[in-house]
Amino acid sequence: MNEIGGENEPLLVNGGKSSDCLNNSQRGTELATKQRKSRVRNFLVLGVIVVIFKGSEQMTEVTLKQFIYAWCKENPDVATGNDSVNVNSSDCTATKTASQRQASTWELYLNLVRSILIYFSVSFAGTLSDYVGRKPFLYLSVAGYALRSGILSIVIYFNLNIAWLYLANVLDGLCGSIYTITLLTYTCAADMTDRSHERVFGLVVMETFSGLGLMSTQYGNGYLIQNLGFFYPMITSLGGILISLILSYLFLFETNDQNRIIEEVKKNITFSKSLTKLPAFKTLLKNYTSFYVRDRTSHERQIFWVCIITFLLTEFCIQSRSDPLTLYQLGAPFCWGPTLLGLYNMTYIGTTMIVACFILKAVQRCVSDPVIACFGLLSALANMMVTALVTSNTLSFIAIGVGFASVLPKPILRGIASSRASSRLQGAVFAGLESSELVCAVVSGPISLSIYSATLDTFKGLIFIILAAVYALAFLFMVYLTYLLKKFSFKKNEPVEDHVTVKT
Repeated sequence: MNEIGGENEPLLVNGGKSSDCLNNSQRGTELATKQRKSRVRNFLVLGVIVVIFKGSEQMTEVTLKQFIYAWCKENPDVATGNDSVNVNSSDCTATKTASQRQASTWELYLNLVRSILIYFSVSFAGTLSDYVGRKPFLYLSVAGYALRSGILSIVIYFNLNIAWLYLANVLDGLCGSIYTITLLTYTCAADMTDRSHERVFGLVVMETFSGLGLMSTQYGNGYLIQNLGFFYPMITSLGGILISLILSYLFLFETNDQNRIIEEVKKNITFSKSLTKLPAFKTLLKNYTSFYVRDRTSHERQIFWVCIITFLLTEFCIQSRSDPLTLYQLGAPFCWGPTLLGLYNMTYIGTTMIVACFILKAVQRCVSDPVIACFGLLSALANMMVTALVTSNTLSFIAIGVGFASVLPKPILRGIASSRASSRLQGAVFAGLESSELVCAVVSGPISLSIYSATLDTFKGLIFIILAAVYALAFLFMVYLTYLLKKFSFKKNEPVEDHVTVKT
């Protein structure tokens, strides 16, 4: 029998019920199609916002690093105390070694202050966004970063002491900075995608949007710095950040509310009070830690723990690579200027964040996501080894090609954690991941810059050898995680059980 509504449902077309059932089915299909189109539109809007913001963020960070270095070089007595440096010397090694050492010290303490404050902001914003939505915290964090860029512009324009940068970093840290923006970006992407392959690919696409933004300003920013100084790039980045804030206010839909409405309507439950009451701090803390404690089964806890450890090791290498590499390329034997630095960064981002997205989509058809992450870690390891041993500009660019898949492990690990978490706790699970990034920022900065500073006169590439060893350790954990996921696999459409209450 071809049943429509059930065993006792009349099949009379003119009787009304079968017709109503067909109409309801058609309306349901149309509603699902409309919702999917709305999600695709919202996803693209979010991608445009990410491109604009990331391009502006990159201008800010690259300009700031080079400004700190230039300030230390032009103020040797202030920067180095008793050291006296001849800033007019043509010897790259003589003029830049002391400035590199002092610039690394400034960056270390500035990043430390900012990271400690961001940790609490990220944890709070992620867990609370599961209740009040993503957009309020997105507004706050983007506005805070705009305030930071504004203060940096003032410091550069009036050539103030760079100690004023502490004020900019404190205000930005209290608002959540780029880590909260990243947290909310990936949480919104997870809200708008299904679990498993689709979510992982959605997160990688968002990573690609981020790469497009970072790449868009790299080369041009180098020319701006070289020809116009530091002020115009910084004020330009401030304008881009404000544009992204306006776009998010006008065109971005609230992804959390949209999903909550769909879920509650299906259950025929009124949820009008769910957004009017704020949860207790104990509830937020429980949601934040639930993935790693006894609220879950032993194998689920094991998967989350191995996932977060692998993520920490990978993020430690990413955080530790950035600052020493810039100083490494500014000093002898390379002595790169802003233009060549911009070209290198643009090539690196384009290769790892954009090309990798297409590679993932093609490889996903025949290889599981964890296996792809293993390959990505090996690619990153090779990149560090080649970078440590380069002796020419050509080899530096070859190292980029070796590490073409190095960006894939992070979004895949995010996708694995997100897919195993409840849809009502996406903000909490991403808050834990972003908080781990903050831990890496606090730990990796002092370690990597201290090692680089201590080995300037012996083997400057030692820090990259050490990072390659850390990548090797992350690879071993990723292999074990792949085994656990295969052992305790669940069906794609199987609902994830909520082990933690989200009552207010």
